[in-house]
Amino acid sequence: MRKSIVTLLLSVACISCSPPSGEAGKLENALLAIPVGSSVRFEDLSQFAGRTICMVQPYQDSLALRDPLADQVNEYLADQGFGANEAYFAFVLVGDNEFDVVKLPRSDKLDILALHQASKLSRGTLPQGFVPRECVTGPDAAIAKIEFMGRAYIRLGRMQ
Repeated sequence: MRKSIVTLLLSVACISCSPPSGEAGKLENALLAIPVGSSVRFEDLSQFAGRTICMVQPYQDSLALRDPLADQVNEYLADQGFGANEAYFAFVLVGDNEFDVVKLPRSDKLDILALHQASKLSRGTLPQGFVPRECVTGPDAAIAKIEFMGRAYIRLGRMQ
């Protein structure tokens, strides 16, 4: 009985916590499987459904965007004590009344291409029609994968 009460309390307290590591692992595997030089719709990679998907870079504790949704995301990240470092990047999944943060480890096989870096890439480096963004509405969200200096990088954006 006591164990079930503790479990219930933890589940209620963790409504907006990160998905279980197994689900984050599935997303990581799906990202690793994207062929270099292509893009894939985010909803084809993950069961995580969200109204909006944002990408948080290493060392980035909040979104750089300044709009009402970004302000809500930043408030949530601050309330959760979210602190980024060089070891991982994260997706913030925004539902109707909830947020989830999915942290993924960086490696030479899966790293994040910063938005300012993506903007400076030569034409043809990113898949044709891919526009890098910090946040994208769920159905329009896509992930592009490129190779640069011996590492595989992904970037959130949308297809035009």
